[in-house]
Amino acid sequence: MKSIMQTLRRALLLATVLVLCGAANAQKANPLEGLWQYVEEVAKPDGQKAYIGKQIYKTITADNKYHVMLGVNIPLKEADSEKTEMSTLTFITQQGEIEMKSDNTYLEYINNHYLDKSLNNTIS
Repeated sequence: MKSIMQTLRRALLLATVLVLCGAANAQKANPLEGLWQYVEEVAKPDGQKAYIGKQIYKTITADNKYHVMLGVNIPLKEADSEKTEMSTLTFITQQGEIEMKSDNTYLEYINNHYLDKSLNNTIS
């Protein structure tokens, strides 16, 4: 089980690197092209704002396609050990196409939403 998870982690890392390299080398036909991480805005005790990165990523390609990926932490424990390691399982939750409407507005055409099928074939 441990070697399978290590292989999956390596494959995900390689895929991420390939996406980043491809995005860096491609023409910038789309200003949003690249790998984006979702963040949550939180208030600090001193009243300032802080941003916490989530294990949710969106890739946007030069041809206006996008994928949203979600990472979920899973505890792994070997049968003969008291030690528990955490591993992250990452999977695609939605995919579709985007259309730039202006410099600061775009539409997401959700082709497939794997967690909420009622969002299939909708616009966000």
